[in-house]
Amino acid sequence: RDSLHLSSPMFLYLIKMAAAETNLRNVNEVPHVESELDTTKWLQNNDPCLMALTFGWDTDGFVPHDDDWELAGAYVGKHTALEELCFMNMENVTTENLRLLCKGICRNKSIQHVSFLGCNLFGGKLFEYLIPFFMNNPKLDSVTLKGYNLEPKATHLLSTALQTSPSDITIELDTLEGGDVRAGETIASLFRDASTSYHFLGFRRSNIQSIGCIELANVLQRSPSCLTHLDLSNNIISDEGIVALSVALAENDWLKELHLSANTAITIIGWRALFTYLQSRYCLLQALSLDQVALDDTMAISFAKSLSRNHSLKRLDLSENPKVSSVGWRAISAVLQNQQCMLEVLDLKGNSLDETA
Repeated sequence: RDSLHLSSPMFLYLIKMAAAETNLRNVNEVPHVESELDTTKWLQNNDPCLMALTFGWDTDGFVPHDDDWELAGAYVGKHTALEELCFMNMENVTTENLRLLCKGICRNKSIQHVSFLGCNLFGGKLFEYLIPFFMNNPKLDSVTLKGYNLEPKATHLLSTALQTSPSDITIELDTLEGGDVRAGETIASLFRDASTSYHFLGFRRSNIQSIGCIELANVLQRSPSCLTHLDLSNNIISDEGIVALSVALAENDWLKELHLSANTAITIIGWRALFTYLQSRYCLLQALSLDQVALDDTMAISFAKSLSRNHSLKRLDLSENPKVSSVGWRAISAVLQNQQCMLEVLDLKGNSLDETA
């Protein structure tokens, strides 16, 4: 007990092994071992071994008792070894307990990374309660948000919190698939603070459409960017949006991965703008996803020409584009034979490849 966390994977593995040895019919019948007392003790004693903590009703989460949320926050605030803090599955906590928890957390000066993984943001109040934390913690350098449909109010409060930070913060944002992002407001608000560095932006199936692409292009052109990963898959983007984005990216030498999967409304006009970007001297793109985008032979030939002038792309996904015939594949094949071609991975599944292709 003194050397092994009772909720650790190794401990659970040992229990299951013991169950197997004793021929228990159902290992799930082994009773759940509570670890709140251990976590509380480590927090209270400022144990240097406690470097990561998750709040929430999850397998590895810590849930204080009803009257202990303020105390738990106070312990976190005084802890000097804690480096990572995560919020997830917080639906059952009251707004008042959340406020009391954050009140204590705001005094912490050791946490370097904070994650919000699909937890209840209480309309953005969680960000509002943590503003003093962002303001007073010089070691905080990264924030992760995954599984969200960020509404304008929550986005505004997040942006406000980020602006108060004395240091540059790297953001990883991955919105909830099937959400409905109010593109203009959301993206503009997220990028209000030039000192915030967004390394990963994911808006999969978030309905940002061309208006979101245009707003994203505007902010990329207005301020320096450290954006390395951009996922705009399945967002009903049309020519207007992809043209604006391609122009902005043509002056960006940070982007390494771009995912445009399942944006079928883009025509040859939009694709030519993107293909021009691929030939830019600033383009250092290493991974590109163009699967399920309704490419045809004309688009494939145009893409092949730009690919022949690109010397950075290593991973390319062209799967599920059945309109491309042997004519288009012949053009792409010619590029693959070029010794200057840097491609290492090429995905062609789901295409109509005949013997010639």
